[in-house]
Amino acid sequence: MAKRVRATHEARTSNADGRHSSRISTGRDLLPNEDGRSRWARLLKATYRALIAHCGGDDAVTDPQRIACRRIGALEAELVHIEDRLARLRRARKEPPQSLLQTYASLTAQQLRLSREIGWLRHAKALNDEPQDLHSYLARRTNGHRGIILEHEEAD
Repeated sequence: MAKRVRATHEARTSNADGRHSSRISTGRDLLPNEDGRSRWARLLKATYRALIAHCGGDDAVTDPQRIACRRIGALEAELVHIEDRLARLRRARKEPPQSLLQTYASLTAQQLRLSREIGWLRHAKALNDEPQDLHSYLARRTNGHRGIILEHEEAD
């Protein structure tokens, strides 16, 4: 059995009751019937993950932002394929059909509109438990092996 396209490595926790929420709405899967090995699905997943990180990470993203990120990812995957088709046509010294150019322009405009909804500026992850001083930071990073670091500092 093929695996489904996963949005993230870990399942996103949701306030919704697990019995009544789908894998798509919780962000666990991106596509219901795709196994994720196609070029299109990989482009969608890569774009989606980059946008979730742009918005501050999986824990900071609201459900409407998650939906917009998925839509932007799908549009990006489709636009990449259209761009590839345009490049092949131009390389063969052929004129692309007007309908293809109109589709490209329409999808680009839709992607731009959705991108504005989530914002152009990158959102930092919330660091609520950030230590206040260097020693507490080092103690936290070394999992309690603070004595080793302090002994090393004293030797210098």
